[in-house]
Amino acid sequence: MLEGTCAAEVAKYRGIDRREVMAIGDNYNDVEMLTFAGYPVIMGNACQDLKQEGWTVTLHHDEHGVAAAIDQVLGASAAIPNA
Repeated sequence: MLEGTCAAEVAKYRGIDRREVMAIGDNYNDVEMLTFAGYPVIMGNACQDLKQEGWTVTLHHDEHGVAAAIDQVLGASAAIPNA
């Protein structure tokens, strides 16, 4: 419950519309945060109940699922050039 409230408060404080908020979760404690976010994403290793909610599912955490989700949202503009 706290995560969704915190996400809402931070978004409000920063003047960010909830449709612009991305949340990534993997378990029941993330439901309020995911419900608040305009772009909720579930990790590939999340419990099956959450995967049934119709939210976007990214890769497993062992497969860099957070990075893949961010890349999906930001696309090629997020690519980091090789140094």
